[in-house]
Amino acid sequence: MQTHNRTRGGSFRLAGSQRGAAAVEFAIICSLLFMIVFGIIEFSIILYDKAVLTNASREGARAGIVFEKDRNLTSVTARVNEAVARYAPNLINFGGTASISSNVVIGGGPTGPSATAGQPLTVSLAYTYNFLIFPDLSNLFGGSFSTDLTLQSQTVMRME
Repeated sequence: MQTHNRTRGGSFRLAGSQRGAAAVEFAIICSLLFMIVFGIIEFSIILYDKAVLTNASREGARAGIVFEKDRNLTSVTARVNEAVARYAPNLINFGGTASISSNVVIGGGPTGPSATAGQPLTVSLAYTYNFLIFPDLSNLFGGSFSTDLTLQSQTVMRME
């Protein structure tokens, strides 16, 4: 049975101790709130990096298809890789320098790959994003979560 005591201010309080209840409730709600906020930040960074990777593949393909007088497979690949490398600093990576792996395929007809007008140029990029928060959070709750995610992008354009 609970008894009520009158305090000096005229208000009533329960006779049982309620100290610390608000701190416990705050700790529970605060940890959930922090997890949601940091999850939003983490996945926003992933979406940003995916957009940068998509733009890098598009710009690389655009650099590769423009007409050049003495165009060959090596010069096209070098121009594509140079354009992609210009975008690498735009990636958000807290673990060091961003590394984008690229694969450039110049389509070939019956004669094989050639850098002639009308041939398709395919630029495929891959980037490994390292999670910052979620692997630690999943370990805290007893689960397992991969520490990295491979983002990929591919662009196909015709040679001019």
